[in-house]
Amino acid sequence: MKMMKTYLLFFFLSYVINSYGQPPKPAYIFSDEDQKTFHGGIDLGANISEVIGDAYHGFHKIGWYVGPMVAAKYKQFGGSIGMYYSQKGSRGVREVYSNYVGQVFEKYYLDLNYVEVPIQVLFFPDKRMFFGAGVSYSRLLKSREEAQSDIAYYFDPELYPFRRQDWCWLISGKYQFWSGWFLGARFSKSLQPVRTWDHVHPQFGSGHQTNMYFTFSVSYLVP
Repeated sequence: MKMMKTYLLFFFLSYVINSYGQPPKPAYIFSDEDQKTFHGGIDLGANISEVIGDAYHGFHKIGWYVGPMVAAKYKQFGGSIGMYYSQKGSRGVREVYSNYVGQVFEKYYLDLNYVEVPIQVLFFPDKRMFFGAGVSYSRLLKSREEAQSDIAYYFDPELYPFRRQDWCWLISGKYQFWSGWFLGARFSKSLQPVRTWDHVHPQFGSGHQTNMYFTFSVSYLVP
């Protein structure tokens, strides 16, 4: 029993000495007290998107945006890179005429699932927020397109294919509400068509089609 008390006292004193000898963690990462240059973590959020060039308008498609990221700071500037599962696409409803039942509401569904790698240059105006601008490269994993009115219509991906890659420009901002925890927002738009006019069904769009979307996320970077 005495030996056990001796061990407990030894571990307690070791913990106190080690804790005393370590520099205190900064209240916020990327502050002047933060000695680290790089911080890794994870983003979890949602894309709110539309496809410019379809027969519908508005940001009605909501999809996942999740993956790991790394951010770095040197003085007031820095950079970041990540790899995300990113769902884009479109949703729409319009009233059309059917030869079978007359006026009906047509529902349109387009899902575009990507692996996305954004690269940004960051600017840190203070210790609790930063802004970014850059480009992202996305690789299409899967697409699904259909429309439903009085009957369901499924688009043949061989006749109406999407490009396998999507290059976007982007701007973003994040606010640190707790040490390592951020609320973020981002706007992105394709630099080139994700589907050219000759592969668009004439009843469901016209011209080249491009992705445009907002991303809202909660991020955690390890202090």
